[in-house]
Amino acid sequence: MTRSRAKGTWRVAVGLAAVGLAAGAAWAQAGSGPVLGPAQLVATLHQVNQMEITAGQMAQRNGSSAAVKDYGQTLVRDHQTADDQITNYANSKGIALNDVPADIRKQQQVLRAKMADLQNMSGPAFDQQFAVAMARAHSKVIDLVEDARPRVTDQGLMVLLDRLVPTLRKHRRMAENILNGASAGAATAAQPGGAATAHPTSVR
Repeated sequence: MTRSRAKGTWRVAVGLAAVGLAAGAAWAQAGSGPVLGPAQLVATLHQVNQMEITAGQMAQRNGSSAAVKDYGQTLVRDHQTADDQITNYANSKGIALNDVPADIRKQQQVLRAKMADLQNMSGPAFDQQFAVAMARAHSKVIDLVEDARPRVTDQGLMVLLDRLVPTLRKHRRMAENILNGASAGAATAAQPGGAATAHPTSVR
C-alpha cells in the first residue's frame, strides 16, 4: 500500500469513528434522565427492551460482519427474555408499561431518529456506528438501573434487576469488542506493510 493510500484509509477510519461517536452520544440519551421510582423503572425498561430488540433485528439485516450479526441475534434473544420477565412482573403488580416519564419519552424520540439513520446504512460504516451506539446506550441503561436500585424494595423486582445488569454489561462488552476489532483492522490497513499495534477502545 502506498503512503498516500495509507493516509487516506486512516482518515476514513478516523472519520467513521467520529461519526459513530456522534451517533452513540445521541443514542445514549435514551438511558439518561432522572432517578426513577420502581414503577417508572419497570415501564422504562420495557421500552428499552423493545428498542434493543428492534436494534438487534436491524444488526442482523444491515451488519457486514459475522460479529455484528451474531451480536444482533444476542440482543434480540436476551432482551426478549428480559422483556417477558418485566412484562410478567408488571402485569402481576398492575404497573402500566406506558408510564414512562415525559423527559425520557423525548429522549427515546432521539433514539428512534438515530435508529432510522442507521437503518439506511450498511457495511463497515454501519458496524462501527452500531457498536459505538450500543456500548454507550448500555452504559446509560446500567447507570439508570443502578441509580434506581436503592429505591427498590420489592424482592421480585430486585431479582429481575440483579439478572438484568450482568446481561447489560455483557452486551456493552460485546459492543466494545466489535469496536476494538474494527479499530484494529483499520489501523493495520493504514500502516505500510500492514503492521500496526491497535490500542483497545472502551466506550462510556
